[in-house]
Amino acid sequence: MKLWSSLLFSVLLMTRSYALVDYSESESEFRPKSATPTPRIKKRSSPKIKKVRSSRRSPSKGGGQNIFLGSSYENMDVSSFKTGGQLSRVNIAGHFQTPFNVSLGAEYWHVLESKGYGYLTEDKGNASVILGLNWLKFGNKNDGTTIDILAGMSFGQANSTFATSRTDKIVGVETNKSFYQFALGLGFKYLLTGAVTNPEEMEIGNIRKLYAFLSWRATQDIRFLAEAGTNTVGAKRDVMNGLSEDITFGYFTPKLNLGVGQSVFLELGALFRTKRMQKNDVIRARLYDLKGAYGNSLTASLNIAF
Repeated sequence: MKLWSSLLFSVLLMTRSYALVDYSESESEFRPKSATPTPRIKKRSSPKIKKVRSSRRSPSKGGGQNIFLGSSYENMDVSSFKTGGQLSRVNIAGHFQTPFNVSLGAEYWHVLESKGYGYLTEDKGNASVILGLNWLKFGNKNDGTTIDILAGMSFGQANSTFATSRTDKIVGVETNKSFYQFALGLGFKYLLTGAVTNPEEMEIGNIRKLYAFLSWRATQDIRFLAEAGTNTVGAKRDVMNGLSEDITFGYFTPKLNLGVGQSVFLELGALFRTKRMQKNDVIRARLYDLKGAYGNSLTASLNIAF
């Protein structure tokens, strides 16, 4: 009996002893030890390509620049003078495109020298302001179409030999279509002419302007522009000193635009009359604001666009 009791006690003691000792090996102990560790392959990041954008912009009619300032010198032939004459003047223009689809433009010209009346003189010209509303836009920048509604005013100049004393109201519409490197535009303006305050000036009726322009960007710094149009001046038969019949004349003007610096452009152009007025006494109507009214001209201008 003591023998069986001793054997049973020994078995129970051995069973508890095995339970207290953990003979299972961890997973790390079963990993094969390699003499040379497996090298890790580092992924090379793709090289970053920096895009270089040109800081130069070419001005365009209704284009992408926000501010445009220009000053030009113009030498004009005035064939309506009895002795033949020339007129030299400076033209100042500005255009501001707001981010709210509204643009504001202003122009002013000033006579520097005139030949034809038998003397040389410097005199004031007329100033005008045009407000544009970007009414509709289709497509993107490369092949988009825009339609703008125009409204403005031309201010009279009372004490001047060349400027008109009328204050005219201006309404119109202009559309522009882009074809990547080309742009085509059409426009119409209607001037509601006011009464003259200078007794030496001829009274005229309302004025209609119809024009078209085409531009081609040959390179980043070279741009060609061309514009053609007709002007029709209405008669004013109900006054003593008024125009007796309607007159129509046309013009064609090519221009070359060259980039000479960052946002600075030199523009060379000419204006040719395509249809002359039949009457020779309309010099008293003072139509110097209308292109091709009295003769051909040459222009050179320096423009800034940013």
